[in-house]
Amino acid sequence: MEVKQILKRFKDCLAIMIDRQRLASALQKIALSSEIRAAVLAWLEYDLDAELAEELEALIEGGDAEGLADRFGAALAFGTGGMRGPMGVGPNRMNHVTIAGATQGLADYLRECLPPGAVPAAVVCMDSRINSDRFARQTAATLAANGMRVHLFRALRPTPELSFAVRQLGAAAGVMITASHNPKEDNGYKAYWSDGAQIVEPHDERIVERVRTIRPENVRTMDFDAAVDQGAIQWVGEEMDEAFLAAALRQRLDAALLQSDPRRLKIVFTGLHGTGGTIGPEALRRWGFADVAEVPSQARPDGLFPTVKSPNPENGEALDEAIRLARQVGADLVLATDPDADRVGIAVRDGSGGYRLMSGNDVAVLLAHYIASKRKALGLSLENAAVVKSIVTTDLIDRVCQAYGIEVDCTLTGFKWIAGKIRQYETEGAPGRPSKNFLYGCEESYGYMAGTHARDKDAITAACLIAEAAAWAKANGQTLLDTLDGIMAEHGIFAESQISIYREGLEGQTEIARIMDALRADPPASLLDEPVATVEDIETGAIVERATGKRLGATGLPRSNVLIFKGENGGAVVARPSGTEPKIKFYFTSSDCENLPIADRAELERRKAALRRRHERLRQEFKTRIDAILAI
Repeated sequence: MEVKQILKRFKDCLAIMIDRQRLASALQKIALSSEIRAAVLAWLEYDLDAELAEELEALIEGGDAEGLADRFGAALAFGTGGMRGPMGVGPNRMNHVTIAGATQGLADYLRECLPPGAVPAAVVCMDSRINSDRFARQTAATLAANGMRVHLFRALRPTPELSFAVRQLGAAAGVMITASHNPKEDNGYKAYWSDGAQIVEPHDERIVERVRTIRPENVRTMDFDAAVDQGAIQWVGEEMDEAFLAAALRQRLDAALLQSDPRRLKIVFTGLHGTGGTIGPEALRRWGFADVAEVPSQARPDGLFPTVKSPNPENGEALDEAIRLARQVGADLVLATDPDADRVGIAVRDGSGGYRLMSGNDVAVLLAHYIASKRKALGLSLENAAVVKSIVTTDLIDRVCQAYGIEVDCTLTGFKWIAGKIRQYETEGAPGRPSKNFLYGCEESYGYMAGTHARDKDAITAACLIAEAAAWAKANGQTLLDTLDGIMAEHGIFAESQISIYREGLEGQTEIARIMDALRADPPASLLDEPVATVEDIETGAIVERATGKRLGATGLPRSNVLIFKGENGGAVVARPSGTEPKIKFYFTSSDCENLPIADRAELERRKAALRRRHERLRQEFKTRIDAILAI
């Protein structure tokens, strides 16, 4: 190294040292607890990038005690699904320091699980969010420094492809850098086990314990480029796209329908600036859909998500631009995937020149019905078949599956539990002969999974199956709206909705806990005029008769802070605090399953309208009850 370079490095180090001393001095003038002050001082010693260093400097020089306490007064929780939160400086934010710490904890646990001398592999991928590429490289470098072989996707790809790649490459674990459909200010970290599913018990809590003990000074890392040169990090490219697309295509049920139907389905697709656009349109084309138009303004990946308020297909406004294009081209179907392409929302032409959004429950039912009815029509086996859904997903699926002799298993909310059922079926059965044949899994929150090639919700394969179901409906002179009406006329009318109550901070956590405590102590006796038959407390595992308090059985589910109130005639309310956001969610179900089937269209519409009115009254009555609890 030349003398000039040595002198420059010395001057740079000296400037950094003087700057740290200046900031440390300024920090002493801010009213902070000793613990928070110590945490900030520790971070002043870290090798921060310019953006984080500037943020920390601005907080200290501005005397922002509240901002410092928020960032350094707690650590971003690494929960059973990984971690997710705002990006920024400090242990309570997503940044390269917290990413490295989480990865070190994961690597420590993997070494404990594997025999001495084993060299495990891991797969790392990322979405389109700000810093996702950098966080993925940090994750890869930390895993490589821990002696693991790392397969890093060369470019952003959907979450289901990461899940698929873990199994395809025989990896011990996988990491997806994504905050899913969260606001643009957030990022996140999802951890996967060797079966391609998000990590569940007993591994989840054990990994959480390891991550909690990690300090930045204990993290192993290495130069990223050096790791690539040494072969410790290997690139994953288009060969994985080809393998995933081939696996997805195997879920197609009726190739002849798509090849012969002269009334070709017109589709508008948007990836909402995320990963869906990388392979989604190509998956549709290979499935047999030639008329696929992408929304130009949303086709390019962009972590700022400039054309939407929120990149969440559950929010109707996220589909506004796609629907505008659909009107221009006369599309039959609109498909929108979230940033990591694990959720998909749809809109369908309603026959009057407009487009109607369909809920997650609507699509979940349509896919269950299409898969079951098409397999039966084609003579494909439904023997020992199972559909898996979450406890907050519509019970109309149960009635549809019952008609086809398909068993329905229910799980806690989260696709890691649905994937866990697949693992259970495989473990209980013989090699190649699972105890049950998994057909399909779904959640009301726009997540669907057909087949077992991916072990997480898969918007790419689901979008193709939704399009196939729409093509089948069109071939029969219908839309998916007509198909859903036909399902309800035969199996029962259902209305579902949600209410979310947000409560920020520690005080908010206390209020949410007070709501759950009050509902446990005094569960509702009725839902409007429908007596509550049972109360299911997933936390205790007990199913109790509401009228007598007699224990009737066990839920059979892992413990979770969830209450389910079931009415005598199919009504239900579920109370569930969110595990990722500061809110509590209430899920409402109303149903009319009397005097079926309904042959008259006018009668169906009358009964649907009556049920909607009743459902709204149920929501309001229960919301009044919650307001009263909060007012105490």
